Amino acid sequence: QIQGLLGEEKTLRANVEKLKPLLSEIEAGQKERANLEPRLKMLADAQKLTGRWARIMAHLATNTPQASWLTGMRCSADAEHPISLSLAGVGRQQADAAEFMLRTQNARDLENVQLRFTQEKMLGTSSAIEFEVGADIVDTAPPKIIKDAPAEGAKS
Repeated sequence: QIQGLLGEEKTLRANVEKLKPLLSEIEAGQKERANLEPRLKMLADAQKLTGRWARIMAHLATNTPQASWLTGMRCSADAEHPISLSLAGVGRQQADAAEFMLRTQNARDLENVQLRFTQEKMLGTSSAIEFEVGADIVDTAPPKIIKDAPAEGAKS
């Protein structure tokens, strides 16, 4: 039995020696993958953001009322609030501003849509209504930190 076990051990050691290059290749591949993982995540996030902006722009292009024109777009972000989008435009009547706001509410990537202001503006010899609509971009709010509640029985 000892001779059989020694022979089996010798065979197993030979197999381990034969597989060492393959194991080192696997280990090198795992290290390379670990190094590339942050880049892959960054690229996936960039693709997600690009898709979101493409959807927002496509929505605005197809849902801006005929009698309205977008004149400006501004984006702002800070660490405590979601990314805020301001859309400025001009319409012929107040109803155009209201319709633009209502249509903007249907964009799946925008939330908290609100009409910030409207004002009459002279364009040459005719009057128009200048307006601004604000919205927050979905899923851009910073994560909320939840403070641990005191344990039961602990004095406060």
